[in-house]
Amino acid sequence: MDYRVLILARTLYPPWTDGDSSYARGLLESILSIKNIEVTTFSSTERKRRPKKDDVESFTSTFRRVSDAFYGPSVRGIANPTDVLRVLFLLNKMKNSKTFDFTHIIYYGLDAYQLMLVLGSKSQKGIIKHINAPAPNSRNALTRATICRLAETTNRIGFCRMRVAFTSECTMKTYGIGRSNTEVCTVIPPAINSDKYKPSSIDEEIVAGIFKKNVGKIRNLKGQKLLYVGSLTYERFPYDIILKALKVLLSEHRDLNLMIVGRGGKNNSRNVRNILRYASRLNLREHIFMAVNPLSEIEKINLLNQTDVFLNLFTQPIPTPPVVDPPIVILEAMSCGKPVVASNMLSIPSIIIHGQNGYLVNTLKVEEVATVINRALDSCDKINDSARRTVVTSFSTSKVASIINKLYSADKS
Repeated sequence: MDYRVLILARTLYPPWTDGDSSYARGLLESILSIKNIEVTTFSSTERKRRPKKDDVESFTSTFRRVSDAFYGPSVRGIANPTDVLRVLFLLNKMKNSKTFDFTHIIYYGLDAYQLMLVLGSKSQKGIIKHINAPAPNSRNALTRATICRLAETTNRIGFCRMRVAFTSECTMKTYGIGRSNTEVCTVIPPAINSDKYKPSSIDEEIVAGIFKKNVGKIRNLKGQKLLYVGSLTYERFPYDIILKALKVLLSEHRDLNLMIVGRGGKNNSRNVRNILRYASRLNLREHIFMAVNPLSEIEKINLLNQTDVFLNLFTQPIPTPPVVDPPIVILEAMSCGKPVVASNMLSIPSIIIHGQNGYLVNTLKVEEVATVINRALDSCDKINDSARRTVVTSFSTSKVASIINKLYSADKS
Protein backbone atom coordinates (compact mmCIF):
# COMPACT_ATOMS: atom_id res chain seq x y z
CA MET A 1 0.00 0.00 0.00
CA ASP A 2 1.59 3.28 -1.17
CA TYR A 3 -0.64 5.73 0.70
CA ARG A 4 -2.99 5.76 3.66
CA VAL A 5 -5.44 8.64 3.37
CA LEU A 6 -7.97 10.05 5.83
CA ILE A 7 -10.82 12.27 4.60
CA LEU A 8 -12.70 14.47 7.07
CA ALA A 9 -15.73 16.12 5.46
CA ARG A 10 -18.92 17.80 6.54
CA THR A 11 -20.89 15.30 4.49
CA LEU A 12 -20.14 12.53 2.03
CA TYR A 13 -23.70 11.27 1.98
CA PRO A 14 -26.30 11.79 -0.75
CA PRO A 15 -28.04 13.82 -1.88
CA TRP A 16 -25.11 15.93 -3.09
CA THR A 17 -27.14 19.11 -3.49
CA ASP A 18 -24.60 21.80 -2.60
CA GLY A 19 -21.11 22.70 -3.73
CA ASP A 20 -19.30 21.54 -0.58
CA SER A 21 -20.75 18.02 -0.58
CA SER A 22 -20.32 17.70 -4.37
CA TYR A 23 -16.69 18.78 -4.10
CA ALA A 24 -16.01 16.30 -1.28
CA ARG A 25 -17.65 13.48 -3.21
CA GLY A 26 -15.64 14.30 -6.37
CA LEU A 27 -12.41 14.45 -4.37
CA LEU A 28 -13.14 11.07 -2.81
CA GLU A 29 -13.83 9.47 -6.20
CA SER A 30 -10.60 10.92 -7.59
CA ILE A 31 -8.53 9.62 -4.68
CA LEU A 32 -10.12 6.18 -4.96
CA SER A 33 -9.07 5.96 -8.60
CA ILE A 34 -5.39 6.18 -7.60
CA LYS A 35 -3.72 2.76 -7.42
CA ASN A 36 -2.42 1.26 -4.16
CA ILE A 37 -4.30 3.54 -1.83
CA GLU A 38 -6.27 2.96 1.37
CA VAL A 39 -8.91 5.51 2.25
CA THR A 40 -10.63 6.05 5.58
CA THR A 41 -13.53 8.48 5.71
CA PHE A 42 -15.15 10.37 8.54
CA SER A 43 -18.31 12.27 7.73
CA SER A 44 -21.53 13.45 9.28
CA THR A 45 -23.99 10.67 10.09
CA GLU A 46 -26.92 13.05 10.11
CA ARG A 47 -29.32 12.90 7.17
CA LYS A 48 -32.02 15.48 6.81
CA ARG A 49 -34.22 13.34 4.58
CA ARG A 50 -34.68 9.76 3.52
CA PRO A 51 -32.35 9.11 0.55
CA LYS A 52 -33.91 8.10 -2.76
CA LYS A 53 -33.20 4.64 -4.17
CA ASP A 54 -30.74 5.77 -6.83
CA ASP A 55 -28.92 7.92 -4.24
CA VAL A 56 -28.39 4.88 -2.04
CA GLU A 57 -27.22 2.68 -4.92
CA SER A 58 -24.72 5.29 -6.07
CA PHE A 59 -23.56 5.89 -2.50
CA THR A 60 -23.12 2.16 -1.83
CA SER A 61 -21.14 1.50 -5.00
CA THR A 62 -18.81 4.42 -4.26
CA PHE A 63 -18.11 3.36 -0.69
CA ARG A 64 -17.51 -0.34 -1.36
CA ARG A 65 -13.93 0.62 -2.05
CA VAL A 66 -13.52 2.68 1.09
CA SER A 67 -12.00 1.06 4.15
CA ASP A 68 -14.17 0.42 7.20
CA ALA A 69 -14.86 3.46 9.34
CA PHE A 70 -12.55 3.63 12.33
CA TYR A 71 -15.06 5.13 14.75
CA GLY A 72 -17.51 3.26 16.94
CA PRO A 73 -21.12 3.96 17.96
CA SER A 74 -20.00 6.47 20.61
CA VAL A 75 -18.75 8.86 17.91
CA ARG A 76 -21.69 10.41 16.08
CA GLY A 77 -19.76 12.22 13.38
CA ILE A 78 -18.82 15.72 12.37
CA ALA A 79 -21.41 18.26 13.46
CA ASN A 80 -19.11 21.25 13.98
CA PRO A 81 -15.38 22.05 13.80
CA THR A 82 -14.77 20.83 17.35
CA ASP A 83 -15.83 17.34 16.30
CA VAL A 84 -13.08 17.30 13.67
CA LEU A 85 -10.59 17.77 16.49
CA ARG A 86 -12.35 15.14 18.58
CA VAL A 87 -11.86 12.59 15.81
CA LEU A 88 -8.15 13.31 15.51
CA PHE A 89 -7.62 13.23 19.26
CA LEU A 90 -9.50 9.95 19.38
CA LEU A 91 -7.03 8.55 16.86
CA ASN A 92 -4.13 9.67 19.04
CA LYS A 93 -5.53 7.82 22.04
CA MET A 94 -6.07 4.55 20.19
CA LYS A 95 -3.24 2.10 20.97
CA ASN A 96 -3.05 0.69 17.45
CA SER A 97 -3.96 3.89 15.66
CA LYS A 98 -3.15 4.04 11.97
CA THR A 99 -0.72 6.62 10.73
CA PHE A 100 -2.11 8.47 7.75
CA ASP A 101 0.18 9.78 5.04
CA PHE A 102 -2.35 12.47 4.11
CA THR A 103 -5.41 13.88 5.86
CA HIS A 104 -7.84 15.92 3.76
CA ILE A 105 -9.96 18.36 5.76
CA ILE A 106 -12.97 19.58 3.77
CA TYR A 107 -14.68 21.58 6.44
CA TYR A 108 -15.29 25.30 6.23
CA GLY A 109 -15.23 26.24 9.90
CA LEU A 110 -11.83 24.94 11.05
CA ASP A 111 -9.62 27.92 11.98
CA ALA A 112 -5.85 28.28 12.34
CA TYR A 113 -5.77 27.67 16.11
CA GLN A 114 -7.72 24.43 15.80
CA LEU A 115 -5.48 23.31 12.95
CA MET A 116 -2.43 24.01 15.10
CA LEU A 117 -3.78 21.53 17.66
CA VAL A 118 -4.38 18.97 14.91
CA LEU A 119 -0.79 19.30 13.70
CA GLY A 120 0.42 17.79 16.97
CA SER A 121 -1.39 14.55 16.15
CA LYS A 122 0.95 11.57 15.99
CA SER A 123 -1.33 9.98 13.41
CA GLN A 124 -0.88 12.77 10.85
CA LYS A 125 2.11 13.00 8.53
CA GLY A 126 0.61 15.46 6.09
CA ILE A 127 -2.49 17.64 6.21
CA ILE A 128 -4.30 19.18 3.25
CA LYS A 129 -6.81 21.87 4.26
CA HIS A 130 -9.31 22.57 1.46
CA ILE A 131 -10.79 26.03 0.88
CA ASN A 132 -13.58 25.92 -1.69
CA ALA A 133 -15.14 29.38 -1.81
CA PRO A 134 -13.80 32.91 -2.33
CA ALA A 135 -13.38 35.14 0.73
CA PRO A 136 -16.70 36.95 1.32
CA ASN A 137 -15.04 39.62 3.48
CA SER A 138 -11.69 40.88 4.76
CA ARG A 139 -12.05 39.12 8.11
CA ASN A 140 -12.56 35.78 6.40
CA ALA A 141 -9.60 36.44 4.12
CA LEU A 142 -7.39 37.20 7.12
CA THR A 143 -8.39 33.94 8.82
CA ARG A 144 -7.49 31.85 5.79
CA ALA A 145 -4.25 33.79 5.23
CA THR A 146 -3.34 32.92 8.83
CA ILE A 147 -3.82 29.25 7.99
CA CYS A 148 -1.40 29.63 5.09
CA ARG A 149 1.20 31.28 7.35
CA LEU A 150 0.72 28.45 9.84
CA ALA A 151 1.40 25.97 7.05
CA GLU A 152 4.59 27.80 6.06
CA THR A 153 5.87 27.74 9.66
CA THR A 154 4.94 24.09 10.14
CA ASN A 155 6.73 23.01 6.99
CA ARG A 156 9.81 25.08 7.81
CA ILE A 157 10.37 23.48 11.21
CA GLY A 158 9.55 20.00 9.93
CA PHE A 159 6.74 19.50 12.44
CA CYS A 160 4.29 18.18 9.87
CA ARG A 161 3.78 18.62 6.15
CA MET A 162 0.83 20.92 5.51
CA ARG A 163 -0.73 22.35 2.37
CA VAL A 164 -3.73 24.55 1.69
CA ALA A 165 -5.69 23.49 -1.39
CA PHE A 166 -7.92 26.00 -3.17
CA THR A 167 -10.44 25.09 -5.85
CA SER A 168 -9.16 27.77 -8.23
CA GLU A 169 -6.49 30.44 -8.57
CA CYS A 170 -9.28 33.01 -8.42
CA THR A 171 -10.30 31.72 -4.97
CA MET A 172 -6.66 31.80 -3.87
CA LYS A 173 -6.30 35.46 -4.90
CA THR A 174 -9.33 36.57 -2.87
CA TYR A 175 -7.33 35.59 0.23
CA GLY A 176 -4.38 37.71 -0.87
CA ILE A 177 -2.30 34.71 -1.91
CA GLY A 178 -0.33 34.65 -5.16
CA ARG A 179 1.69 32.13 -7.12
CA SER A 180 4.72 32.79 -4.91
CA ASN A 181 3.09 30.64 -2.21
CA THR A 182 3.05 27.47 -4.31
CA GLU A 183 5.20 25.57 -1.78
CA VAL A 184 2.29 25.77 0.64
CA CYS A 185 -0.75 26.58 -1.50
CA THR A 186 -1.99 24.53 -4.41
CA VAL A 187 -5.08 24.20 -6.60
CA ILE A 188 -7.22 21.06 -6.59
CA PRO A 189 -10.24 21.83 -8.80
CA PRO A 190 -13.66 20.18 -8.49
CA ALA A 191 -13.80 16.70 -10.01
CA ILE A 192 -16.68 15.86 -12.34
CA ASN A 193 -17.51 12.25 -13.16
CA SER A 194 -17.69 12.72 -16.93
CA ASP A 195 -18.70 9.08 -17.38
CA LYS A 196 -21.96 9.90 -15.59
CA TYR A 197 -22.41 13.51 -16.61
CA LYS A 198 -22.48 13.06 -20.36
CA PRO A 199 -24.90 13.55 -23.26
CA SER A 200 -27.48 10.79 -22.94
CA SER A 201 -31.07 9.87 -23.71
CA ILE A 202 -33.75 11.35 -21.47
CA ASP A 203 -36.19 9.52 -19.24
CA GLU A 204 -39.14 11.88 -19.57
CA GLU A 205 -40.94 10.33 -16.59
CA ILE A 206 -38.01 11.23 -14.30
CA VAL A 207 -38.04 14.83 -15.52
CA ALA A 208 -41.83 15.02 -15.22
CA GLY A 209 -41.60 13.73 -11.66
CA ILE A 210 -39.42 16.68 -10.65
CA PHE A 211 -42.15 19.17 -11.57
CA LYS A 212 -44.99 17.44 -9.73
CA LYS A 213 -47.48 20.31 -10.14
CA ASN A 214 -46.86 20.53 -13.90
CA VAL A 215 -46.45 16.87 -14.87
CA GLY A 216 -48.86 16.97 -17.81
CA LYS A 217 -47.37 20.15 -19.27
CA ILE A 218 -43.78 18.96 -18.88
CA ARG A 219 -44.53 15.69 -20.70
CA ASN A 220 -45.90 17.65 -23.67
CA LEU A 221 -43.44 20.53 -23.49
CA LYS A 222 -42.27 21.68 -26.92
CA GLY A 223 -39.77 24.24 -28.08
CA GLN A 224 -36.42 25.08 -26.52
CA LYS A 225 -35.72 25.06 -22.80
CA LEU A 226 -33.63 27.15 -20.41
CA LEU A 227 -32.63 25.72 -17.03
CA TYR A 228 -31.45 27.06 -13.70
CA VAL A 229 -30.57 24.81 -10.73
CA GLY A 230 -29.42 26.20 -7.38
CA SER A 231 -30.14 28.69 -4.64
CA LEU A 232 -33.09 31.03 -5.22
CA THR A 233 -31.51 34.01 -3.48
CA TYR A 234 -31.53 37.11 -5.66
CA GLU A 235 -27.70 37.26 -5.74
CA ARG A 236 -27.64 33.80 -7.34
CA PHE A 237 -30.83 34.07 -9.41
CA PRO A 238 -31.72 37.64 -10.47
CA TYR A 239 -35.21 36.62 -11.52
CA ASP A 240 -36.41 40.03 -12.75
CA ILE A 241 -33.57 40.34 -15.29
CA ILE A 242 -33.94 36.73 -16.44
CA LEU A 243 -37.74 36.88 -16.78
CA LYS A 244 -37.60 40.17 -18.68
CA ALA A 245 -35.01 38.64 -21.03
CA LEU A 246 -37.34 35.65 -21.51
CA LYS A 247 -40.17 38.00 -22.43
CA VAL A 248 -37.96 39.74 -24.99
CA LEU A 249 -37.07 36.39 -26.57
CA LEU A 250 -40.72 35.30 -26.67
CA SER A 251 -41.63 38.57 -28.40
CA GLU A 252 -39.13 37.61 -31.10
CA HIS A 253 -41.21 34.48 -31.78
CA ARG A 254 -39.03 32.11 -29.83
CA ASP A 255 -40.83 28.99 -28.60
CA LEU A 256 -39.14 28.96 -25.22
CA ASN A 257 -39.66 27.82 -21.64
CA LEU A 258 -37.72 28.27 -18.40
CA MET A 259 -37.26 25.44 -15.86
CA ILE A 260 -36.21 26.49 -12.33
CA VAL A 261 -35.18 24.02 -9.65
CA GLY A 262 -34.48 25.66 -6.29
CA ARG A 263 -32.39 24.05 -3.61
CA GLY A 264 -34.43 25.40 -0.73
CA GLY A 265 -33.09 27.07 2.37
CA LYS A 266 -33.76 30.21 4.39
CA ASN A 267 -36.46 32.53 3.03
CA ASN A 268 -37.18 29.96 0.34
CA SER A 269 -40.96 30.42 0.33
CA ARG A 270 -40.58 34.18 -0.06
CA ASN A 271 -38.17 33.74 -2.97
CA VAL A 272 -40.59 31.39 -4.73
CA ARG A 273 -43.50 33.81 -4.23
CA ASN A 274 -41.45 36.70 -5.59
CA ILE A 275 -40.46 34.77 -8.71
CA LEU A 276 -43.97 33.51 -9.48
CA ARG A 277 -45.56 36.89 -8.73
CA TYR A 278 -43.15 38.62 -11.10
CA ALA A 279 -43.75 35.97 -13.78
CA SER A 280 -47.50 36.64 -13.51
CA ARG A 281 -46.95 40.40 -13.89
CA LEU A 282 -45.13 39.71 -17.15
CA ASN A 283 -47.73 37.13 -18.30
CA LEU A 284 -45.10 34.39 -18.32
CA ARG A 285 -46.62 31.78 -16.00
CA GLU A 286 -47.32 29.44 -18.93
CA HIS A 287 -43.61 29.43 -19.75
CA ILE A 288 -42.26 28.89 -16.20
CA PHE A 289 -41.86 25.45 -14.63
CA MET A 290 -40.68 25.51 -11.05
CA ALA A 291 -39.76 22.97 -8.39
CA VAL A 292 -38.10 23.28 -4.99
CA ASN A 293 -36.63 19.99 -3.86
CA PRO A 294 -33.25 18.25 -3.71
CA LEU A 295 -32.34 16.48 -6.94
CA SER A 296 -30.94 12.97 -6.99
CA GLU A 297 -28.02 12.45 -9.33
CA ILE A 298 -30.18 10.64 -11.89
CA GLU A 299 -32.74 13.45 -11.81
CA LYS A 300 -30.07 16.08 -12.33
CA ILE A 301 -28.43 14.25 -15.24
CA ASN A 302 -31.80 13.79 -16.98
CA LEU A 303 -32.72 17.42 -16.37
CA LEU A 304 -29.42 18.72 -17.76
CA ASN A 305 -29.85 16.59 -20.87
CA GLN A 306 -33.41 17.87 -21.26
CA THR A 307 -32.35 21.52 -21.46
CA ASP A 308 -30.89 23.50 -24.36
CA VAL A 309 -29.09 26.23 -22.40
CA PHE A 310 -28.06 26.37 -18.74
CA LEU A 311 -28.19 29.73 -16.92
CA ASN A 312 -25.89 30.83 -14.09
CA LEU A 313 -26.00 34.59 -13.53
CA PHE A 314 -24.75 36.37 -10.40
CA THR A 315 -25.40 39.93 -9.25
CA GLN A 316 -22.25 40.14 -7.11
CA PRO A 317 -18.59 39.23 -7.79
CA ILE A 318 -18.75 37.00 -4.69
CA PRO A 319 -22.39 35.91 -4.35
CA THR A 320 -24.16 34.81 -1.19
CA PRO A 321 -24.57 32.17 0.00
CA PRO A 322 -20.91 31.32 -0.79
CA VAL A 323 -20.44 29.31 -3.95
CA VAL A 324 -17.69 26.82 -4.70
CA ASP A 325 -15.48 28.33 -7.39
CA PRO A 326 -15.76 27.28 -10.15
CA PRO A 327 -19.48 26.53 -9.63
CA ILE A 328 -19.83 22.76 -9.88
CA VAL A 329 -23.26 22.82 -11.53
CA ILE A 330 -21.75 24.79 -14.45
CA LEU A 331 -19.14 22.07 -14.95
CA GLU A 332 -21.81 19.35 -14.75
CA ALA A 333 -23.88 21.10 -17.44
CA MET A 334 -20.83 21.50 -19.69
CA SER A 335 -19.93 17.85 -19.15
CA CYS A 336 -23.41 16.99 -20.49
CA GLY A 337 -22.54 19.02 -23.58
CA LYS A 338 -24.76 21.99 -22.78
CA PRO A 339 -23.89 25.63 -23.52
CA VAL A 340 -23.78 27.70 -20.34
CA VAL A 341 -24.68 31.39 -20.15
CA ALA A 342 -22.84 32.67 -17.07
CA SER A 343 -21.70 35.90 -15.45
CA ASN A 344 -18.18 37.07 -16.20
CA MET A 345 -17.16 36.56 -12.56
CA LEU A 346 -15.14 34.29 -10.29
CA SER A 347 -12.96 31.88 -12.27
CA ILE A 348 -15.68 31.39 -14.90
CA PRO A 349 -13.92 33.47 -17.61
CA SER A 350 -10.85 31.22 -17.27
CA ILE A 351 -13.06 28.22 -18.14
CA ILE A 352 -15.63 29.57 -20.59
CA ILE A 353 -14.27 31.15 -23.74
CA HIS A 354 -17.08 33.33 -25.04
CA GLY A 355 -18.61 31.88 -28.19
CA GLN A 356 -16.40 28.77 -28.20
CA ASN A 357 -17.46 26.55 -25.29
CA GLY A 358 -20.11 28.77 -23.68
CA TYR A 359 -21.17 32.39 -23.26
CA LEU A 360 -20.37 35.17 -20.80
CA VAL A 361 -22.58 38.06 -19.70
CA ASN A 362 -20.65 41.18 -18.70
CA THR A 363 -23.50 43.32 -17.37
CA LEU A 364 -26.91 42.31 -16.09
CA LYS A 365 -28.85 44.39 -18.56
CA VAL A 366 -31.96 42.83 -20.03
CA GLU A 367 -30.91 43.50 -23.61
CA GLU A 368 -27.47 41.91 -23.17
CA VAL A 369 -28.81 38.88 -21.32
CA ALA A 370 -31.47 38.31 -24.00
CA THR A 371 -28.91 38.71 -26.81
CA VAL A 372 -26.45 36.26 -25.25
CA ILE A 373 -29.16 33.66 -24.52
CA ASN A 374 -30.45 34.05 -28.08
CA ARG A 375 -26.98 33.41 -29.46
CA ALA A 376 -26.53 30.37 -27.21
CA LEU A 377 -29.85 28.89 -28.36
CA ASP A 378 -28.82 29.31 -32.00
CA SER A 379 -25.45 27.60 -31.56
CA CYS A 380 -26.19 24.61 -29.29
CA ASP A 381 -24.84 22.08 -31.79
CA LYS A 382 -21.61 24.04 -32.27
CA ILE A 383 -20.94 24.45 -28.55
CA ASN A 384 -21.81 20.94 -27.30
CA ASP A 385 -18.56 19.12 -28.06
CA SER A 386 -16.23 21.93 -26.98
CA ALA A 387 -18.12 22.44 -23.69
CA ARG A 388 -17.78 18.77 -22.79
CA ARG A 389 -14.16 18.63 -23.93
CA THR A 390 -13.29 21.46 -21.51
CA VAL A 391 -14.53 19.44 -18.53
CA VAL A 392 -13.02 16.13 -19.64
CA THR A 393 -9.64 17.79 -20.17
CA SER A 394 -9.43 19.87 -16.99
CA PHE A 395 -12.02 18.70 -14.46
CA SER A 396 -12.61 14.98 -14.96
CA THR A 397 -12.08 12.50 -12.12
CA SER A 398 -8.96 11.15 -13.84
CA LYS A 399 -7.49 14.65 -14.28
CA VAL A 400 -8.01 15.58 -10.62
CA ALA A 401 -6.64 12.17 -9.57
CA SER A 402 -3.49 12.96 -11.55
CA ILE A 403 -3.11 16.32 -9.73
CA ILE A 404 -3.56 14.67 -6.32
CA ASN A 405 -1.17 11.82 -7.14
CA LYS A 406 1.55 14.30 -8.13
CA LEU A 407 0.96 16.17 -4.88
CA TYR A 408 1.29 12.96 -2.87
CA SER A 409 4.46 11.96 -4.71
CA ALA A 410 6.07 15.37 -4.21
CA ASP A 411 5.25 15.50 -0.48
CA LYS A 412 6.37 11.95 0.23
CA SER A 413 9.69 12.22 -1.59
